[in-house]
Amino acid sequence: MGKLLHYLKAYTKESILGPLFKLLEASFELLIPIVMAHIIDEGINNRDMPYILQMGAIIVALGVIGLVCSITAQYFAAKAAVGFATALRYDLFRHIQSLSYSAMDTIGTSTLITRMTSDVNQVQSGLNLVLRLFLRSPFIVFGSMIMAFTIDVKAALVFVVTIPLLSIVVFGVMIISMKGQIFVGKISALMNPLTYVIVNGALAVLIWTGAWQVEGGVITQGQVVALVSYMSQILVELVKLANLIINITKSLACANRIQSVFETEPGMVPGQGVSASVSGDDMVVFENVSFTYANASEESLSNLSFKVKKGQTVGIIGGTGSGKTSLVNLIPRFYDATRGKIYIDGQEIDQYTYEQLRDQIGVVPQKAVLFKGTIADNLRWGSPDATKEQLEDALRAAQALDFVQDKENGLDSMILQGGSNLSGGQRQRLTIARALVRRPNILILDDSASALDYATDARLRKAIKNLDKDMTVFIVSQRAASIWHADQIIVLDDGEMAGIGTHDELLKNCSVYQEIYYSQFPKDDQQVKGEVAHA
Repeated sequence: MGKLLHYLKAYTKESILGPLFKLLEASFELLIPIVMAHIIDEGINNRDMPYILQMGAIIVALGVIGLVCSITAQYFAAKAAVGFATALRYDLFRHIQSLSYSAMDTIGTSTLITRMTSDVNQVQSGLNLVLRLFLRSPFIVFGSMIMAFTIDVKAALVFVVTIPLLSIVVFGVMIISMKGQIFVGKISALMNPLTYVIVNGALAVLIWTGAWQVEGGVITQGQVVALVSYMSQILVELVKLANLIINITKSLACANRIQSVFETEPGMVPGQGVSASVSGDDMVVFENVSFTYANASEESLSNLSFKVKKGQTVGIIGGTGSGKTSLVNLIPRFYDATRGKIYIDGQEIDQYTYEQLRDQIGVVPQKAVLFKGTIADNLRWGSPDATKEQLEDALRAAQALDFVQDKENGLDSMILQGGSNLSGGQRQRLTIARALVRRPNILILDDSASALDYATDARLRKAIKNLDKDMTVFIVSQRAASIWHADQIIVLDDGEMAGIGTHDELLKNCSVYQEIYYSQFPKDDQQVKGEVAHA
C-alpha cells in the first residue's frame, strides 16, 4: 500500500483538511454531555425553563456546527479517495496494456478485471474511511476519558480499565486478521459481541458506583449521565474503529494484489525500430520456429519453417488444438517464439517497434468483438481518419454493405455492446470490414468466417484479393472449403507441420489433410465443391 500512496500527492490539501474537519466535529461532540449535565443539574432540578432553552440552543448550535464540519470532511475525503482511485486505475490500465499476452495468460484475464474493478474500489473505500475515521475515533475515545476525569477521578478509573481491554480485543483481532482475508469474516463476527460485553459491563459498574456517589453527594445526577454518555461514545467509536481496521485490512490486501500487477514485467521488449524494409519478395518467413506457452510443459508449435511471398494467400488448417491460432499470434508478436526466427518484410520481427509492426497487420480474431456505438464508429476503430467511401469499400469487400444499407440509419445505425443486436454472421463481417479499413499489408483471418455460408465465404475471399492484390492474407479455418483456393496451405497436427503445399498437392500426399477434407466432402459428393468453385 505504501508504494501506492504517491497517488495522493496531488490531493495533499484534501488529505489534511478532511481529518482536520473531522477532529473539529469530534471536539464539538465531546462538549454535548457536559451541556446535558448542566441542563439536568441546573435547569431541570431548579425547573429553570429559560436556562433549559438556552442550553438546548447551545446543543443545537453544536450539532449544526458539527454537521457542517462533518460534511466538509466528507467532501475532502471523498475528493481525495476518488482522485486517488482514478489515477491508480488509469496507471493500472496503462500497465496492463503494456503486458505481453504471455504475462496476461499467467495472471489471468479474470484476475486483471478484478484488480481493475473491485480491488481498486476496495482501496478507494478504505482510504475514504481512513481519512474520515482513523483520527476521529481514537480522538473521541481518549477525549471521552479525559472529559470523564474532569468530572470525577474515581468514576473515570472505570474508563482506564475499559479502554485497554477494548484495545486488546480490537488490536488483537487486527493482528490475527492481518495474516489474510480468509479469516476476516469470522473475526468480524466475534468483534462486536466482545466489545458490547466489555462496554456494557463497564456501564453497569459506572451506574452502580455513580448511584452511591450521587447519594453521598460526591457527584451530581447530571454528571452521572455525562459519564454514561462518554462511555456510550467510546462504545460507538471503538466499534467503528474495529470495523475500520477490518476494512483497512481488506484494503491493504487489495492494494498488495494491485501492486503485484504493477511489479509484473511486460514480458517482451519492443525493438528499436527499422528505417525501411529489405527488398525482396518474401513477406513472412518462419525459420525453425517453436513456441511454448508460459507454465506449459509441452511445446504448442515445433520447428515450423515456411516462406510467404507478398500478395499470397495462405491457408492454415488443422484439428482443434493443433496450434493454428498460436501460429498466427506470433506474426503480430502477441507472443515471442521460444526458438527460431521470424522475419516480416525482410526484417527480424523483434527489430520492429510495436507500432511499426502492428500498423501493417490487420487481425480478425475468432470471437467477433464489437463496441457500443455506431457502425461507423466501430469501423473507424481500425482507422480513425477513414472516409465514408473507404468505409463502404471495406464493407463491400466484407460482404456487409447490403445489410448495413438496409438499416434505417446506414453507417450511423447503433450497435449494442458486443453486437448483441446483430447476427453472428453480421458481427463477423463487420469485424472483417474493420480490419480491411486499415488496408494492412498482412491480413489475418483467424477462423473469422465460420458463421458465413460457403458462397458468401467464397465471395469474401475473392473481394479481399480484389481490394488489394499486394495484401498478404492468412486464413485460419477448420473448413477445407475456406482455404482450398489458397496459394499454399499449411497443415498442422499437434503443433507440427504435417504438410505444406496447394490443395491438389496435399490431397495427394498429406494424410492429415486428406482426413480433414474427406470428412467434410465425401469422395462421392463433389456437388458442394463445384458450387463453391463457381461462386
